[in-house]
Amino acid sequence: MYCLLLIFISISLRIPYAHAVLEQFSQLSIADQTSYQMGYLAPDSPGYIDPAIALKNGNIAEAISLTRPIGYPAFLAALGVNFTYILYTQALVLSIIPVCTFLLVSVPTENNLFGFGAGLASAISPTGIAIGSMVTSDAVFASLFAVLFTALVYGALRNSLRWILFSAVVAGLAILVRPILIFWPVVSVMISALISVFQDQSQNGLWQWLQFYKGRLASLLVLFLIPTIFMVSFAGANYAQNGIFTRHPTKPKYFTRTSLRDDHSRTSTHLCSRERRHIRKVSYSDDHLLPEERNWQCCRRLAQFLRTTTI
Repeated sequence: MYCLLLIFISISLRIPYAHAVLEQFSQLSIADQTSYQMGYLAPDSPGYIDPAIALKNGNIAEAISLTRPIGYPAFLAALGVNFTYILYTQALVLSIIPVCTFLLVSVPTENNLFGFGAGLASAISPTGIAIGSMVTSDAVFASLFAVLFTALVYGALRNSLRWILFSAVVAGLAILVRPILIFWPVVSVMISALISVFQDQSQNGLWQWLQFYKGRLASLLVLFLIPTIFMVSFAGANYAQNGIFTRHPTKPKYFTRTSLRDDHSRTSTHLCSRERRHIRKVSYSDDHLLPEERNWQCCRRLAQFLRTTTI
């Protein structure tokens, strides 16, 4: 009952806001729409839209770039890169967070009213409402993280391998949306251990930790290995496509065969300029352009896309 009420409140706030943003954006000129300062388009949006269009057209290799991870562009492509569908879907997805907040508070405290208060605060949060109406990865990542953390806590409290496995898989998907969770496999193991140890209220210290790791080895391996597999697979795809092994697309470190050989003899600036000219498929076909020229190319492509798409 509490969960359904929280979902209803969340949807009733987020859907009208998304509708208002869509209506406002449709009244802007093409120049304002492609400025990435108004409506639902942010400065980061082109980095997600270009790979999404490539995925929609079946060009998977072109979508694997060093600019953005593949997770959120795949989400956009699944919705046909239709901004109306995207904003409404993000509004629905964000409605999961208040429910997760309710569970995180009510399960350990066994107080549903206290949990409902926490969930209600999450449901009416202005930030939680606004991020769903932007074409950035924040909404999807926040929802995935809320789900994976809730499943982790519940699985640790109930000693449930199924919930631990579910949390690990969602963590892997969240890494594909934002690689910021690179240390999550280790952190999740520590969180699971802390929850279980303190739940037992044991004073045996190190001995209790060792007994925990021995008794729940399968759960800990699942928590560590599955997100790591997602992470390594993404870095391997980058290496296969671009010749660069990296897990962090937004600020990549160039580990090419050439750079590994003479990394100590080059400055980072020289490395970036030479390697980007050498590897033409680092990001997009216009990656060799200056930043101002690249932004202009993105604006032109997005303007053409907006003219041919019903918003």
